[in-house]
Amino acid sequence: MRMMGKTAAKKTDKLAVQQEAKAEKKKDRQLARQNKKSRGGSGDRKRVSIGLKLGLAICACVLVVAGVLGVISMLALSESTRNALGKNMEDAAIISANVVSEKLNDLISDMEYISADVNKIASKELKRVKIDLILEEEGFEALGMADETGLLAGKGETTNVSGEEFFIRCKETGKPFISDITVSNGKALVTVAVPYFENETFMGVMFSVQRAEFLSDVISTLRMGESGSAYIVDSYGNIVAHDNISLVRSQYNPIIAAETDRSMAQFADMIQKALQGDYSAKFFNNNDTDLVTASAKISGTKDWVLFLSADSNEYTSILRTSIVIVSGATAALLVFAFIIASIIANSLAKPIRKLEEAARQMADGDLSVNISSKGRDEVAQLAQSMRNMQANLLLYVSEIRRCLSALAKGDLTVSVETEFKGDFNEIRDSIETIINSLNESISEVKVAAEQIAASSEQVASGAQTLASGTAEQASTIEEISAMIQEIESEATKTAENTVMAEKKTREAVEEIEACNRDMSSLSDAMDEISRATNDISKIIKTIEDIAFQTNILALNAAVEAARAGEAGKGFAVVADEVRNLASKSAEAAKNTTLLIDSTVNAVLNGTTITDKTATSLGKVVANVKEMDEIIREIAVAAEGQARSVEQVNSGVEQISAVVQTNSATSEQSAASSEEMMTYAQNLKKLTEYFKIRS
Repeated sequence: MRMMGKTAAKKTDKLAVQQEAKAEKKKDRQLARQNKKSRGGSGDRKRVSIGLKLGLAICACVLVVAGVLGVISMLALSESTRNALGKNMEDAAIISANVVSEKLNDLISDMEYISADVNKIASKELKRVKIDLILEEEGFEALGMADETGLLAGKGETTNVSGEEFFIRCKETGKPFISDITVSNGKALVTVAVPYFENETFMGVMFSVQRAEFLSDVISTLRMGESGSAYIVDSYGNIVAHDNISLVRSQYNPIIAAETDRSMAQFADMIQKALQGDYSAKFFNNNDTDLVTASAKISGTKDWVLFLSADSNEYTSILRTSIVIVSGATAALLVFAFIIASIIANSLAKPIRKLEEAARQMADGDLSVNISSKGRDEVAQLAQSMRNMQANLLLYVSEIRRCLSALAKGDLTVSVETEFKGDFNEIRDSIETIINSLNESISEVKVAAEQIAASSEQVASGAQTLASGTAEQASTIEEISAMIQEIESEATKTAENTVMAEKKTREAVEEIEACNRDMSSLSDAMDEISRATNDISKIIKTIEDIAFQTNILALNAAVEAARAGEAGKGFAVVADEVRNLASKSAEAAKNTTLLIDSTVNAVLNGTTITDKTATSLGKVVANVKEMDEIIREIAVAAEGQARSVEQVNSGVEQISAVVQTNSATSEQSAASSEEMMTYAQNLKKLTEYFKIRS
């Protein structure tokens, strides 16, 4: 049995290996079909020449290189042009800011001259007259001179400007001051103030209020190009000079305007950066116009910034011309590269197409194809490698054919003699594994066939023994069934008798219980008699007392009659009679008492006997009830036994049927064992066909 278990385990392992081999073969077949479909599909589709691919690849490379170089050159040219334009704009902004600064310095110089001219006059009243004349000549909006306290010059003048910004700044810094632009009555005004000193001591301020439109006139001459513009903003972003003077008069602020108009966002951001000190050139698009803007700070002001803006397209014509030239050169280079690439690609593609055709035939199973090549380049080396592969494949196919032919003839001693290389070693190992597995399997089948033959003989003998034993069991079961049927009949009768006994016992219990109830009634009647006797005794006692009293009365009456003499004789006779009657009554009462006492004693004895009888009857009733319960339990048990015997009888009948079936089955098993033994002999003869290794 152990040997058979080991054999079965080995067979299980071999079956698992065979199943894995089948699964691998199935996968290989699927891959082969897929490869065949892919080869067929590739043949059906229009093939693209490798020469065309190489030409396109070279042209693409040239195009990419030319494009990259063109883009780099155009970007470099664009960046250099952009940087040069930005630098020129920055320089122009600085120059323009200096022009505006010089113009403002001229105003300051004029004010210093006026201040010196007025200070030549010592009298304040005359100074006021001089100031009025200058005001009329120069056309200022206002002109005045304040002393060190801020009081204006003039007779009776009380105006004090010490709190004005121009006075405070001149006094604190000792330098001229130009205010921001203010608007009054639709006029843009600017205040120009200069301090004057005496022996380096601050003596006051000379100031004027002038029209600020001159700044817009100045910057209108500074714009760049035909569409360029120039404008000035103060430190808050307000326009203080512009070609459009209405923007100055309305104190237009682009930063504030950008909060509601998003198109002004870039413009406002540029102004904010300039106010923060970033004066570099900025490029942006405004209303579909590419602008370049640079800025510069105007010295001598409250951080005013001048902006120069121009259309960048006016300065990039050279860049556009360069782009056209680079594009033309790139196109010419691409055409030349395509011609050269076609020549080179055709020279490379022709031998590769031949190798591709040979490889396709080999893939279709034709290993006799002729593979030829010329030269020593990589294509020739590829052809040589394909020839080597062809030779190896032919050798491998021949060796596999030899091994499979030997296996088909039953020769399991064959082995792989050719050396397989690389991944083909797996084929060699697989063939060796198959041969070894077949040798082991056939060997085990031979051993198993012999064991099956021996086992089948044992099984046949055991089946015959089992058949005879089963027949004997069937006979024994029939006898047991007859005995159980008799037991079942007796148990049924016992159950019926038990039921009758239970019924009779229940009737006896009922009669005894009725007798017990009558005895209880008798006991109660005896108690009533005893109580009535006691009452009679009391009555007799009363009669005795009456007789006694009557006797005493009669005695007293006799005494009194004796005392009366003759008159009392008749009364004495009556008294004697009464005494006699009383004596008789007392005696009768005494006799009655004796009779009653005797009756009472008899009643007491009867009561005692009745109580004992009632007690005995009660015990009898209890015992009879217990007997009734026992008989009832016996009846229930008898019924259960009857049912159990019936079930046992049914089970025995089922066993009898099973034994009959087993008997028939054992006979069939014996016949099958004989047939299996015949098959085992045939299997043993078949295994002798194979020639296995020792």
